[in-house]
Amino acid sequence: MEKKIFKVFPGFERKKEKKFLEEMFLKGYKLVSIKRNTYYFEVVKPENVTYEFDFQTFKYPKKEREREYLSFISKWNFTANRGPYYWFYIIKNKDGSNVSLFNNNESKMNFLKRQLKIFILFSVFLIFNSSMLLLNTGIIFTYMGALSIILTVFYFYEVIKFYIRYREVKNDILE
Repeated sequence: MEKKIFKVFPGFERKKEKKFLEEMFLKGYKLVSIKRNTYYFEVVKPENVTYEFDFQTFKYPKKEREREYLSFISKWNFTANRGPYYWFYIIKNKDGSNVSLFNNNESKMNFLKRQLKIFILFSVFLIFNSSMLLLNTGIIFTYMGALSIILTVFYFYEVIKFYIRYREVKNDILE
């Protein structure tokens, strides 16, 4: 039996999503796919697992690179992807110790750098889009430009939170 749940998680707060998926596995539902904020699960034996996600942008040939990447992460079970986000799970150790997909500082930094590049590119797009809407004449363009600026401000707030987290990880590595 398949179960689907519509759920929206805020911007860059993947910890809440991770916790949700781990709780679902404890209830006996394993993530199968994600499509537009709808999570599809299949019934499995309830277990205590750790979910992790990775952010990858593959150059062409994408399918071949994706296959190589998934075979590289052999201990983890690939469960779903949504765009550049790839979700994995692993059964937790009996002693309850934490396991991580990123087992060293270099892999943690590379993960954060990949995300930061995309966020910066999207930021440039938002600024350009907002300015073009404001420069056009007409009341509709003015309202759309104002709305676009408000959304851009919220986006930059999330980017700043992410950048602070990035700096914290970087400082931990350097210490």
